[in-house]
Parts: sequence; C-alpha cells; structure tokens
Amino acid sequence: FPSHDRFDIFDEIILNDDDFNFFINFHHSLDYQSKLVLDSIISRRIGCDKDFFVSDYEQYFHPSFYYNDNDVVIDGGAYIGDTVEAFNRNVKVKEIHCFEPDFENYQKIHSINGINKVIPINLGLWSDDTELRFSSSKETVSYGCKISNEGDITIKVTSIDNYCIDNDVIPTVIKLDVEGADIVTGK
Repeated sequence: FPSHDRFDIFDEIILNDDDFNFFINFHHSLDYQSKLVLDSIISRRIGCDKDFFVSDYEQYFHPSFYYNDNDVVIDGGAYIGDTVEAFNRNVKVKEIHCFEPDFENYQKIHSINGINKVIPINLGLWSDDTELRFSSSKETVSYGCKISNEGDITIKVTSIDNYCIDNDVIPTVIKLDVEGADIVTGK
C-alpha cells in the first residue's frame, strides 16, 4: 500500500460541523485498506485525478467481519439486488430488507432467487418519514438514481428506526449506498 501519514483529501470536503465530526469518527474506525478505498472514491468524486484503489476482498465482505445465519440485514440503496446476489454467493443470513425507491430497480429485486430471504421495499431511506424529489432511472442511468431537488419524481422515504419499529425488525447489519444521503440516513 502507498504510505500516507494523513488523508489530505478530506481537507477538500465541505461539511457542516456535525457531519464533519460524524465523518471523521467514521474514518478513524476504518482499517488502512478501507481508508484507501474511501480516499480514492472521494478523490474521484470531487474531481481529483486519482485511480480507484481496489481492495483484496469483495465489497461488503471484509475478512475481519463475520456474518451468521441469524443476521438481519438492512440494504439501503438496494439498486437491482446486486448486494443480495453477493450475499447469496458468500453467506447465509436470516433476511435482507432491500430498500429501493426507484420502481424499475425495485421490480428487479423480486426476481432474485437464492439462499437468503429477501424482502423488497419500495421506499427510500432518510432521517424521517416524508416525501422527497428523486432522479429516477427514467431520467438517468439506473445507478445514478438519487434524492435531488431537480428530480423527475416524488418518492416516499422512511427512517431505519421507524421501519424497524413498525415492522418489528431488529437489524444486525446495515448497508447504506444511498447516493449522498448516507449521513442524513445514518442519523
């Protein structure tokens, strides 16, 4: 791995104080290889000319993290079920609650078969229950769908806490890939 005393790219990010503290605490909790991956992704997204660092393991399957067959997974930003397919290849868990607000992507999750129980949910994740504008797969490529004031549709969103209380779910793993809404959703 390249040697870094600090990850200077984080000096380029503009966040409010609460989000910055959350991000720094999260960053400090990462192992070195995960920091390199995160650094390269953020560098690319803010316009720095930097190659992506690719880890030695499949995404969401860090060698020091162990799943078990009693795990209940929240998959925020389930897209077309690619994370479910990765789970089916790698581990058996109790169930995976797949949140995907884009209706076309959500429908594709229903066709996934495998070893894990899949519960598709046509909602976005946010910090509370509301409706938000959303750029759907009709407006952009399906992996570019995101909450946006310029979005072409309105979607319903919920918080992880509200969903879990309403559905008597106790998650043991939360995976978020919600295209920029991760910090708001994680609060």
